[in-house]
Amino acid sequence: MGKKYRVEVDTEATCKYLGYLSKLSQLSENAAVNLGREYQRAVDVIADMPTVFQRYPFAKSPDTELRYCLFGAKRQYRLVYEIDGDCVIVHDIQACRQDTDKSLV
Repeated sequence: MGKKYRVEVDTEATCKYLGYLSKLSQLSENAAVNLGREYQRAVDVIADMPTVFQRYPFAKSPDTELRYCLFGAKRQYRLVYEIDGDCVIVHDIQACRQDTDKSLV
């Protein structure tokens, strides 16, 4: 097995994710639980293979190389992250239907 990266999630990104979970749980508790599982699976994948995902084209700073990983049952959420040495830093968690101008990055 290859190198395992440490994953850190920004506080603002965590807050956005918890907001998505909260809204979803009001509609369906099962859907919220499934989203939690999909999120954890995505975090595990980027910890193992962060370089396999595409570059994020909407970065506000051209100097930062961001990548993204889609997750959720219909791939409707996006983890936006950067690789810094042996660490993967998640800067934003987005609903894909959301405008990119609401992005944290």
